[in-house]
Amino acid sequence: MSFGQISAGRGSDKRDAGRAMPAGLRLALVLATVWAGLSALTLVPGALVLSRHEGDAIHLAAMVLRMAEGQWPHLDYMTPIGILAVAPIAGLVAFGLGIGQAFIWSQVFLALALLPAIWWVATSRFGPGWLGALFGALTLAMVLAYVHGGTVPAISISMHYNRWAWAVAFLIVALVLVPSARGPAPRIEGAILGVGLAVLALTKVTYSVALLPAVLVALVLRREGATFAWGLIAGLAVLAAVTALGGLAFWQGYLGDLLAVAGSESRSAPALSLTDVLVSPAHIAGTLCGLAAVLVLRKSGHETEGVVMLALLPGLVLITWQNFGNDSQWLPVIALVLLALRPAERADAYLVVAAAAFAISLGWVMNVSMSAVRMATADVMQSGPVLRLDARHDDFRLGQPRLDKVEYLAPYAGFEEERAAPDWGADLPACDLRSGGVTMFRLIAAELEGAGFAGRPLLVADTFQSFWLFGPFPALPGGAPWYYDGMPGGASAELVVVPLCPINDTARDRMLTALDSSGWGLREVHRGAHTAVLEIVR
Repeated sequence: MSFGQISAGRGSDKRDAGRAMPAGLRLALVLATVWAGLSALTLVPGALVLSRHEGDAIHLAAMVLRMAEGQWPHLDYMTPIGILAVAPIAGLVAFGLGIGQAFIWSQVFLALALLPAIWWVATSRFGPGWLGALFGALTLAMVLAYVHGGTVPAISISMHYNRWAWAVAFLIVALVLVPSARGPAPRIEGAILGVGLAVLALTKVTYSVALLPAVLVALVLRREGATFAWGLIAGLAVLAAVTALGGLAFWQGYLGDLLAVAGSESRSAPALSLTDVLVSPAHIAGTLCGLAAVLVLRKSGHETEGVVMLALLPGLVLITWQNFGNDSQWLPVIALVLLALRPAERADAYLVVAAAAFAISLGWVMNVSMSAVRMATADVMQSGPVLRLDARHDDFRLGQPRLDKVEYLAPYAGFEEERAAPDWGADLPACDLRSGGVTMFRLIAAELEGAGFAGRPLLVADTFQSFWLFGPFPALPGGAPWYYDGMPGGASAELVVVPLCPINDTARDRMLTALDSSGWGLREVHRGAHTAVLEIVR
């Protein structure tokens, strides 16, 4: 197909958009088919069978079960993750589903809830033809995927909230970058923008903070005051509803959790530095595509869109930097935007930049899109339950190789470095657990129960705090399912469990240092095969 034919295709999209219902209805049926097809594939095995990132899955399970029992994030436990990242799953667990089925159905229902907004943005910004279908399919795939991105084929629910947030962000980016082919629709588009930004703030706040400036720039440049007003009303309505349920203390707790993580030396950014996200070998091509998009738009008559793209770019890079894996998941949408805005003549620059953006993104896009197929073919028989709390949660499973093998990293014999633990005098081996966390958690829980510590609140000097998922221990009030810094929940703890081979030895050392600074006494009361246990003496 020639460049001229591709450009002509956009013209037919515009003509279709000007027609009445049939073209829009066709796209609605296409999107409904994509939703139904991807949803059906994920429902085939009847369980969630993970092959990677079981630690993240345990972290999520801890939050889900606490919320299902009526606890609130930021009030009853510490986390920087927003309530809407967990509430859809927790609600289904409270309704009676196991965690595995609850996660699967939460994605199905969320994608269904987004379908009207996806259809509106697709038809009004990309037309009801192939561009609109591609945009809609990509957005649905992000919601219904079972891998966060990258190029490792796996079944994983790690950072599911990032995928959900990207799907909402795609809608916002398309709305502010591409002028509507339908004409003004301030109520609908204000609602999508306002609710979308509020949902992002309650899912992962980075997205909302990063996108808001560009949204305001777009509305001001296009003088869309009515859209701004309706967006403000819609967004405030969502935030008011949460405030009515959780009170002002919810927002105080949320802000406190965010500030605690932002100030943490170990977790303020999850992977690469900001400089590396911009100019490292893996990311420089994406950065150049973003800058090229700004130049192409500005030099070809789309001055407003160029300014909005320039305002968006820092926020999109910020989101990428804050997401583990650092995939530039905004690139395919920018490619579609360029194809939608390309002029009938001299479209070559648009097509070149769009093609480059698609090519850079192809690996993770295919991985995300094919993850539903991997779900459908998952071997339930070659897996085991992650948790043993309740038979209904047996649908939350892990592949047998990940269950059976424990791998750790330790210095070569003769080069060991023992790490002195503050005050209580014992030495800790240098060791990092690399895989087999579920098995190790079960072993530690059994060791603690056998040593007579059942029923006592535990503070764990490691990344994961949730041994109550594996043994007869209470969930620590005010604790953190994933440890970031300080000693959250320490005021309620009686014992400190110190894994001899932790998942993160830095987290272990930082918590022990915080305990040492607290002024509390620590007395070792148990030393087993896997842990040292310290009693807190206040």
